Amino acid sequence: MESDGDIGAFEPTIPGAVWRYRVLVAAAILAGALAGAAYALTQPSAWSATASLVVEDPRASAVFELGAAQSPERYVENQVEIIRSPVVAARAAELLSAAGEGTDASEDEVDDAVTVASRSDRDLVEISYRSDVSPDLAVAGADAVALAYQDVRRREASSNFAAALGRLDESIAASEADLAVIQERIAAQRGADESRDRLDAQFAAAVTELVEIQEALAAGPGDELLLARLAAVQDQFRTIQIILDIEVREPELVALVEEQREAIARLSNLIARRDQLAVDAEIAGSGVVLYSPASKAVSTGVALSRAVPVGAVLGALAGAAGAYALALSRRRFEGRAEPEVVLGAPLVAEIPDFGEERLRRALPVVDAPASVSAEAFRFAATALDVARPGAEGRRSALRTVVIASADPEDGKSVVAANIGLAAAREGKRVLLIDADFGNQGLVRVLSPSLAATPGLSDLVLDDVPTGEAVNSVTFADGTSVSLLTRGNSVTTASEFFHSPLVGRFVQALQADYDLVLIDSPPLLHVAYTASLVAMGDGVLVVVRHGSRVSALEDVRDRLRLFGAPIAGYVYNASPLRREMVRGVGSTRDVLGGSGAKAKSGAARRT
Repeated sequence: MESDGDIGAFEPTIPGAVWRYRVLVAAAILAGALAGAAYALTQPSAWSATASLVVEDPRASAVFELGAAQSPERYVENQVEIIRSPVVAARAAELLSAAGEGTDASEDEVDDAVTVASRSDRDLVEISYRSDVSPDLAVAGADAVALAYQDVRRREASSNFAAALGRLDESIAASEADLAVIQERIAAQRGADESRDRLDAQFAAAVTELVEIQEALAAGPGDELLLARLAAVQDQFRTIQIILDIEVREPELVALVEEQREAIARLSNLIARRDQLAVDAEIAGSGVVLYSPASKAVSTGVALSRAVPVGAVLGALAGAAGAYALALSRRRFEGRAEPEVVLGAPLVAEIPDFGEERLRRALPVVDAPASVSAEAFRFAATALDVARPGAEGRRSALRTVVIASADPEDGKSVVAANIGLAAAREGKRVLLIDADFGNQGLVRVLSPSLAATPGLSDLVLDDVPTGEAVNSVTFADGTSVSLLTRGNSVTTASEFFHSPLVGRFVQALQADYDLVLIDSPPLLHVAYTASLVAMGDGVLVVVRHGSRVSALEDVRDRLRLFGAPIAGYVYNASPLRREMVRGVGSTRDVLGGSGAKAKSGAARRT
């Protein structure tokens, strides 16, 4: 089975990662809480107050509808822009300066401190003022801006109405002058006539009274008496006009009388419009229907009671994310079947932790043959006999096997030694080659006294006879294996194993043995391991319980790069499970005797 390293089946969970790295998460929560407290304590104190205005377009409520009103939404938007204008800011600064000591602010400061929000569906405008000085300044600032806006709007409306009234006054004066000229022309046309003179005198008196009424209305809104006098004068004009119409006979006089009538109507209309405009000017004002001053300021600073929990929550999220990322990068094997997903190779044997069986020596195959560990190594040795597929689907034994692992602590030397001893107890001729020149861990496990004897380097470089280079290690129970140490010739491991001579010598040695086990250096730490894996029929990978998943992924990728076939893997130092112990009785029966541990003697060289 091939695998691309899809290990989703045993990826870490967020709760598991948080619990595994709980100290890190707790530190992140504490750091977040402290950061929140520091942020709250370092933020300057600030206050904000809000005044509200309900505005309405004055033209919408004008008595005489002198102009078209805007839509409410558009009007409110325009008022918001006016409140934000420099004119209002300057006026608000004047009002604040006039309010007294402690409330001074420049135009730019007012502009920076003001925030305006609108509600067009309610014609509501809210003016907020932020102060870093005091809550009183926040309240005074909001009220000053609201009052400044109303002052500006009133001045603007007053100016507009004054200009319109001025233009109407000019038109009225021009109409009066035109009427006087027409009146003189009519009088000249009629000649001397006592009745006409009286009628003309009445007409002149009516004109004079009309002018007086116009002046009275110009001084202020007209009361009911003035309006009644205006109506009476207008009636008098109509009566005089009727009489004049009766007396008129000459065509030229008829034309002048018609012109007089039009002039009188035009003058009367101008006076009426001026009176209407004066009334609208008084009603219009600032356009503010309701003004609610700012009542109190509220603090806008960051509260310590809020900043600390928020910081703690953010710290918890960051800690959980960090814990998950860390757990993802440091995934560990927790079960014997998990490495198969990464390697795409079968489990050869599961070796329990020696400590859980109270094994004090590293060679349970000869020191404690009735142990679960010894039986696991015997199972591995047997599995190598059928590990390589042959022709027509048959399987054959691996003659030369390279024992590899990711890291030095995975226990590959102990695994190699015990598998070799288990195969030797089955009657096989076994050669163990310690190719880890730096550690010589296999020699230390089997027979430390052989470390200085001739070995592989002497065999290849100095033509030392095979009988002198290969050491026989025999134990008290009669189990014997051959051991080829590093040797004593001066060389560097990388150069030595790159030489094709080494491969030829190892191949030649295979003829004399049923099984050759090569203990290689850690695959991820030593480069010349690539040369070693090419010498074997297959690679047996040692995976330690709890080791990093990423390390085994790197081992798989390198073996694929080298083109080395993976025969399987040994799951080492696994927790002792109950089902492992159940087979101990059968193991004793096979071994014979009472099942007591066989006494071991010191290994000896022959």
